[in-house]
Amino acid sequence: MNIKNLNIKLIDLRMYNDQQLSVISEQVNIADGCFQKMKKEGVVKFWFDNDACVDIACMYKEDLGETYSGVYKGIVVIDGIDPLSKKEKDNLLKMKPTVFNTKKIKTTSDSKVIDKVVETKNDTFDVDSLIKEKQLLDSKISKLLKQMESELILCVENENFEKAAILRDKINKLK
Repeated sequence: MNIKNLNIKLIDLRMYNDQQLSVISEQVNIADGCFQKMKKEGVVKFWFDNDACVDIACMYKEDLGETYSGVYKGIVVIDGIDPLSKKEKDNLLKMKPTVFNTKKIKTTSDSKVIDKVVETKNDTFDVDSLIKEKQLLDSKISKLLKQMESELILCVENENFEKAAILRDKINKLK
């Protein structure tokens, strides 16, 4: 993968504690605990593009020297990235760390969660009931999809392609 068209972010893991890293993980949709694990493993800087779901490079606290392939001035390029030119690696090194908001996002005054009940300005929902309803609906949709897929196969076998196309479209909307 080429990095020229990526929106690269740099996080300096040394700047944040574990709680702040959890908040940042939530903001950039990276699994909670990833940044903390990297920090414990000695990673001090991490370059990534969250929009493209690409990990680009990292730098360890411990100097790895130039003995490992892919190490340049301490940067370890992640496998799967096209070989970076010396200029691209130097540009990564010159980057300033991205500033992340480390404050936990609070709920607005329009909505609040109290004892598994969500209250919004106009409605109140019991979270457990909503989960059960969703599971029931998912189950019904799954059964319906199986029936429709069976019917689709029969339509194709009987060369009723017009009905098969309609069923295919409906199946795709349900998925």
